[in-house]
Amino acid sequence: MFIKLILFFLVIFLLIGLGVLGIVLRGFFAVLYWLRGGARTGDGAGGTHFGGRTPKPAKTERILACAMCGVHVPESEGVSTADKFFCCDAHRRARGETGDQ
Repeated sequence: MFIKLILFFLVIFLLIGLGVLGIVLRGFFAVLYWLRGGARTGDGAGGTHFGGRTPKPAKTERILACAMCGVHVPESEGVSTADKFFCCDAHRRARGETGDQ
């Protein structure tokens, strides 16, 4: 979006020296820019951002602390037993825990 805006103003700047034709061309490009929805800002409620689409909310995941070292990792990346969570399988084995949930 920012690059399009820079290109728009570059074209306008280049057309300034063309007199009446420059004025007509600037008007044409300004209307074209406006019709294409050039400088949409949205209403803050997800309106026109992302090309008119509302962004999908990110999936949330629990972050748990390792029972051995205390490092916090996402639940999907760690190893869990019946009652404890570990950051890796090596820490699970070091604690003597067996089995995965």
